[in-house]
Amino acid sequence: MWLRYPKDQHLGFLFSKEIKYEENIRREILPFIKPGSLVFEIGSNIGQYTLSLSEHLGTGGQLIAIEPDHDNFSLLAVNCEINHCHNVTLVCKAVSNTEGVVRFFKDTVTGGRTGSLVEKYTGEHYEGHWEEVQTTTYNQLIATYGIPHFVKVDAEGAEEFIFTPATIIHPSTTYFIEVRTETANSIYNRFKSDGFAVYQIDHGKTGITDPSVIKGLANLLIYKKQ
Repeated sequence: MWLRYPKDQHLGFLFSKEIKYEENIRREILPFIKPGSLVFEIGSNIGQYTLSLSEHLGTGGQLIAIEPDHDNFSLLAVNCEINHCHNVTLVCKAVSNTEGVVRFFKDTVTGGRTGSLVEKYTGEHYEGHWEEVQTTTYNQLIATYGIPHFVKVDAEGAEEFIFTPATIIHPSTTYFIEVRTETANSIYNRFKSDGFAVYQIDHGKTGITDPSVIKGLANLLIYKKQ
């Protein structure tokens, strides 16, 4: 599969004949994704995961790829088109706790990878550029597309807005959520209170019983044991 990207903002890809993006994470999550199922990808960027998820799901699956940054969304659409990802539905919105229009703070340094609804989480990659984006809610996504088998979330701190106490959490869904020190506690408690097991999968799979051990960014795999 082919990935188009702004060369000045993805220098790590520039001299690679083959892009191998977060292979250790992919190895952990792919066994939890059934071909032919429904998957939500909240925060698709330009399609680094979208393309492989589309291929893995096959013709009987459906991937809802959601990206608020308009520049990223344009490249995401191109990458899905040139790779014939017919099982992908593209949604140019942010997922938050309400429907409406909000400011999205853009990362114009590293290909929009740290753009966020929360300015401070864009960090040193924020050069003063923002745009208005439409928002939807996780509950509205379910109402529109159905209950997903798997959900991937990379929302740069907005995960707290997505999984609020009012968010519908389904026991049959597996969740893969990037969190940070500031959001780890609320995400952990939201799912643990509903009986989910929480694992960190950045360096192998480790069960989490205390979210205070999470420092910086962490990738959590969350599901109910059968």
